[in-house]
Amino acid sequence: MTTSSYRDFAEQIRAAADIAEVVGQYVELRRAGANLKACCPFHQEKTPSFNVHPGKQIFKCFGCGKGGDVISFVQEAERVDFREALEILAKRYGLEMPRFQGRSQEDEAVRKRQTLSEILERTAEYYQGRLRDANYGAHGRRYLAERGLSPATVEAFGLGVAGEDWDGLIRFLKGKGYAEESMVQAGVAIPKKSGEGFRDYLRDRLVFPIWNARGGVIAFGGRLFEGEGPKYLNTPETGLFQKGRELYGLSQARDSLTRQKRPAVLVEGYMDVIACHQAGVTEAVASMGTSLTEDQARLLKRYTDVAVFLYDGDEAGIKAILRGLEGLVKAVLTVRVGILPEGEDPDSYAKKEGPEALCRLIEHAPPFFDFLVLQAHKRFESDSPEARLGMVGLFEPVLSAIEEPIVFDGYVVKLAAELGIEEGALRQYLRKRLKQMEKRSSKAPVREAEPIPDVPFEEPDFPQDLGYETGISPAFEISTEPAPRREAGLLLILLDHVEARLIVRERLRLEWLTHPLARYWVGNILALEDSVSDVWRALTERAESPDHQKFLESVVFSSEEPLAEDYVAVSEHLMGILESDFQRTENRRLQARIQDLIRSGRQDEIPGLVEEQMRNLHNRVEGRSRATKENPCSQVKY
Repeated sequence: MTTSSYRDFAEQIRAAADIAEVVGQYVELRRAGANLKACCPFHQEKTPSFNVHPGKQIFKCFGCGKGGDVISFVQEAERVDFREALEILAKRYGLEMPRFQGRSQEDEAVRKRQTLSEILERTAEYYQGRLRDANYGAHGRRYLAERGLSPATVEAFGLGVAGEDWDGLIRFLKGKGYAEESMVQAGVAIPKKSGEGFRDYLRDRLVFPIWNARGGVIAFGGRLFEGEGPKYLNTPETGLFQKGRELYGLSQARDSLTRQKRPAVLVEGYMDVIACHQAGVTEAVASMGTSLTEDQARLLKRYTDVAVFLYDGDEAGIKAILRGLEGLVKAVLTVRVGILPEGEDPDSYAKKEGPEALCRLIEHAPPFFDFLVLQAHKRFESDSPEARLGMVGLFEPVLSAIEEPIVFDGYVVKLAAELGIEEGALRQYLRKRLKQMEKRSSKAPVREAEPIPDVPFEEPDFPQDLGYETGISPAFEISTEPAPRREAGLLLILLDHVEARLIVRERLRLEWLTHPLARYWVGNILALEDSVSDVWRALTERAESPDHQKFLESVVFSSEEPLAEDYVAVSEHLMGILESDFQRTENRRLQARIQDLIRSGRQDEIPGLVEEQMRNLHNRVEGRSRATKENPCSQVKY
């Protein structure tokens, strides 16, 4: 399947996907008039402020400010880019992800990523097939049986084997039509050290597919069966895989973390994750042999608020915990630390003591503060001032990562009491140290955030025969205040009912509207061709500033009840009130002008202004009376 562009396919996705159905997979939505509401999946809250508008196919959280369409929701919920969100929705709605023709740099980049993903999926199938093969897989099956892994576990983690041959995978992929250069870009092949050509990256190893959080293969790890070489080896980083940003086992652990609300259990390697899952600890993930990074901590925070270390009890394991604590605390995770007995890993401990003992060890893991206190006393046995200073130094990285003042203050009080240090002296020392750390970091090159472009607001091209103007200069200052309910109500009617602009266009003067953005967007709607039926899409395409988009979303969600039947009467009612209010404002302006004339002694101009005041008053009384007659719109709360 081909399509003209990646954006064209996004339109197909929006037409096929139901945002209420998609959002309902993540949170429980409840009907609230015309909208659906829930507690926001993107931040903690007790009172629902997350709204879904099925008619407009948009969402908006008035707590954290996030909003958009079904694609942007999936981007936020899954923490993926635009292309990956399309893939997720395409799979959900049975649409074939197109192979873009590369007409633009954007489409060409998407095509390359698709090719790399396909190569990795085919590679995983190749290694799994080798494990099942009677000849090639015997060695691997024997090793897995010795490790006590069940067939179900082997299948769940997609384990395979890379044979002793140097180019078996390359020949397999070439038979599927893939170029060797693409195999190198995917990380599964490597140029030969001598001579021409390429060889398989992994050879004679047990193979662990590395999935991203959504279950797509992005890389491979390999464990050496025998011979020389590193015991564990990962395929190189690529455009799809950066080791410091992924967690092994997250795809398998997601359900336990999100739906069962279990704390994440952090272990050290592939086999530790697999052994934990087989023992029932299905929330286990690993950082793949490296210290836990801040990116991995932030990734974990998307799925849980609590993390439990379950590292080996040797010195290397303790040091790895100390290095990883800072990132987890900085990501605002509640951290506990469970230490395995020295010489044990999750697999051996579960086999020796039983899966229940492993679960108890995790459940009763103490808070990170208690772990640090224990380590401080172990490492600094004396009670000298120098030893206490060393103890404080053990806490410094974690304390520096705490941004919430109340939490920071609480830990300082606890630390002072635990170490027997005068609280004021400890605060003074920590302030000094934190300033030194900030000074050092400020000297390091900092990558600044990309500035938000200051895009001037362009005046819409109004049809000449209508005579409408927005009354707003291109560089007007956006008001942070919400629009008056009457103005928001009229804009909402124009957004919901195509025919309403024919009625409003005949009577409304934009100067009646006092809010700059309400006036701007009403003017945009009235300027649309009559053939434009999707008003929402037409407006959002013009919303070049996030503030403009937020304003439109706030208007859409400002009313919980649809104005389906009486929108003509309601719009007439609102325009009558708006006109009346405008005439009152005009009379106040005229009165101020009259006072100026009296003070300056120019009495001759006053009669004309008074006459204009009386006309305005007459029209205002008559118009307001007409607008508030008993009719269906009298119940509208504007």
